[in-house]
Amino acid sequence: MNRKKIIFASVPALIIAVALIIMFSKNKQQSVDNNSPAYRCYPVMGTWAELTLYGSKNVTELAFRKIRKVFNDVNKVCNRFNKQSELSRLNSSAAERPFKCSNLLWKILIDSKFFYELSDGTFDVTVTPLMELWGFYRKQNKIPSEFLIKKTLKQVGLDKVKYNKKNHTVFYTEKGIQIDLGGIAKGYAVDLAFESVKKLNLKGGIINLGGNIRTFPSSPPGRKNYSIGIRDPFDKNKIMGGTVKILNSSIATSGDYERFVIIKGERFTHIINPLTGYPVKGMAAVTVICKSALWADAISTSVFLNGKHFAKKIHENYPGVDMLIIQGYKNLPQTISINTYGRIWKQINNILPEYKDKEKK
Repeated sequence: MNRKKIIFASVPALIIAVALIIMFSKNKQQSVDNNSPAYRCYPVMGTWAELTLYGSKNVTELAFRKIRKVFNDVNKVCNRFNKQSELSRLNSSAAERPFKCSNLLWKILIDSKFFYELSDGTFDVTVTPLMELWGFYRKQNKIPSEFLIKKTLKQVGLDKVKYNKKNHTVFYTEKGIQIDLGGIAKGYAVDLAFESVKKLNLKGGIINLGGNIRTFPSSPPGRKNYSIGIRDPFDKNKIMGGTVKILNSSIATSGDYERFVIIKGERFTHIINPLTGYPVKGMAAVTVICKSALWADAISTSVFLNGKHFAKKIHENYPGVDMLIIQGYKNLPQTISINTYGRIWKQINNILPEYKDKEKK
């Protein structure tokens, strides 16, 4: 499969490697009884969906169908690379006349505006022109000039998108605006999928869409919670320092270890600050745990862009949002620092124990 053809969007909330400490049944396609998980894995929205559900066969099969329908519905609306999608039609016409949005697209755009304002304009779904300039959609052999960056910034900014709440229409005040929902649509889809099956008689489960994970309120049979390992940002083959145990919660990570470009030997993360036009430097990974997958998705990116002071502000205003921030570079161990917000991180006794200068808050 040509992976370029299934890229969904800019994916600011990057895929995290998770170690789900669950013993799957030998037959992963069926649920033998309520104590054995039913499992599905398939490509969708430019990434992979992994579903683990507990319950009777009839119930889990129904749940699988409902979840897949949600993912397909969100993809049909939000896939910027499909010219027939609603988002593509919005991008192609909204600079000429107001575009009438479906309820699904309108809800995601409203959420995008909320996080744009919460992050002081750094979580910005109009960052697409900068992504193209830096070569994240096609190969780029040179660092963009200051002139081109400043020119491109004129086409970036959600403040240039006008919302009509009464008519559910959107209008672009500048030509060249392009909305990309890759940094929020997967979290939204996971929440929507969970809502679609939560009233079924499931005994527990995990919905994982490209590292955007939602655990059910009920624990796996014989367990008190779900144990999830978080990838070491400096070694993608390792899980760092143990696992976190969560229930009825979501988790997402933004990092630079899965998607980046190398221009003239220098590595640039795909997460670009829309206020400066340049990729973020010095951040390795941000993991967020909270109830909503949408929030975990958007906040992990926002903190990656804004740093630990913004994370502290978010945790003070939203105590249910726990964050792990890792900064620095592997080849410069003295630059590495670790900051945690929330009690949940006490479960991991040794976060990156091989690196010094750990800072916890």
